Amino acid sequence: MNAHGCVYYNGSLHVANDGGAGHYASIYRVDPHTLKAETLINNFYQEPFIGINDLDIDPNGNIWVTDSMSAWVRSRISITILSIELTEIKSNYITTFAPQTGPAVYFINTTTMTPKWVYEVDGGVDANTNGIAYAADGTLYIDTTSISSGRPKGKFPLRLRAIWALDTHGGKPQLSNRRLFYNPISYFCDGVRVSRNGYIFCATGDGVDVVEPESGYALGRIRIGGKANVAVNIAFEDHTLWIVGKGGVWKVTGIKELLKRTW
Repeated sequence: MNAHGCVYYNGSLHVANDGGAGHYASIYRVDPHTLKAETLINNFYQEPFIGINDLDIDPNGNIWVTDSMSAWVRSRISITILSIELTEIKSNYITTFAPQTGPAVYFINTTTMTPKWVYEVDGGVDANTNGIAYAADGTLYIDTTSISSGRPKGKFPLRLRAIWALDTHGGKPQLSNRRLFYNPISYFCDGVRVSRNGYIFCATGDGVDVVEPESGYALGRIRIGGKANVAVNIAFEDHTLWIVGKGGVWKVTGIKELLKRTW
C-alpha cells in the first residue's frame, strides 16, 4: 500500500493511502506510540474509493478527503496487425480494478463514519484531485490538476493546475462559492496546508509556495534544492515547517510566523 497524506489530530496519526495489493484505498488511524493501526473507512457505500490522496480534519473532528486517479492510471498499448491498430487499456499501477467513481472530495462524519460526496472535479478523466486543507475560518482549499499523467508517463503544461477556495459555512458538508484562489508559480500543487493565521503553503515541484489568504498572491517560495527533488506534502510545528517528497525530507526552522493551528 502507498501512504499519501497524513494529519495528526487528537493524539493519533490519520493516514490516507492509495490501496493496492488486495487492499482498498483507506483512511487509517495510527497510534504513534504503539504503531497500532485501525481502518476508519475504505468505501463509499460499498463502492471502493479510487485512491485516497490526501486528507484534512476540521475543528469538529470530521475528515475531508480527496479521492484521486493517481492510484489507477491508464496504460495504452497499441499493436498493429495487418494494418489494423488494436488498442488495449490496461490498469497496471497501484490498484487493479477499474474505478467505480470519479475523482472527488468526500466529507466523512466521524461520529457516524458516513461519507458524503461534496465535490466532483471538472474535466472528466483528464482532471484529478490532489491536496486539501481546511482553514480556521471554514474555507476549504482543494487543488486539482490534469498536468501530470502517470501511465503513459507525461506532462501536459497547458492543462488545468489550480487551487480552489470553497465555503463550508462552519464545516457543513455542502460547499458553495467556489472561486479560483491560486495558480502555482510552476509545476502543480500537491500537498497543501493552512497555518494558524491563514497562510496557505502548497508543495509545488521544487519548492513550497507561500500564499496570502486575502488576495491569493504568492508571498514567495521555499526551495528544496532543485535537481530531482520534488516537494509532495507539508507538516507544521510551532515555528518549523517540514517538507516531504521525492528525494528526501526537509526541515525549515526559525520561521517567525506561528504555524501550528489550534486544533
